Amino acid sequence: MDATCSTLKRWPSSGSAIIRSGAPASGQPDTFVAQVSARRIALIALEQWQGQIGRADVVIGKLLGDAPMSAADRGFAFELFYGVLRNLCLLDFWIGCLRPSKVDAEVRDILRLGLYQLLRLGTPEHAAVNESVELARPKARSVITGVLRTAARQREDAARRSLRRHR
Repeated sequence: MDATCSTLKRWPSSGSAIIRSGAPASGQPDTFVAQVSARRIALIALEQWQGQIGRADVVIGKLLGDAPMSAADRGFAFELFYGVLRNLCLLDFWIGCLRPSKVDAEVRDILRLGLYQLLRLGTPEHAAVNESVELARPKARSVITGVLRTAARQREDAARRSLRRHR
């Protein structure tokens, strides 16, 4: 599959829509659509960046320029994308510790986004897990839920152990 086709995926429409970058010019908005969200934009940007469609700044800039979203959501998408890139090795290490078996590229990107939110941004567990799961195809949702909930549980356990040691 070529780089353009790898970004074309059917997403359920929920009112707001964005035609994913790489869609054919004749593509209808109701054919290749996605709910506009900072997390989805960050996921698409990660996919395109890894597919060598362009430099990181060009990829995120084009997606954010085309997306009808608030300045706050643009900032969040920007932070998610660059935060994952800055912490890529660490996030992949965590994924390997939490899920030793192989995961496909899309699931890995969603886990990277979810773990970055949980472990680096301090996003509440329910938001990071639920929003990450919404990005995934139905067959991958249980894996993503399990890994992210385990990460959140271990984070809380580590914080409790740390507090006990300092008392």
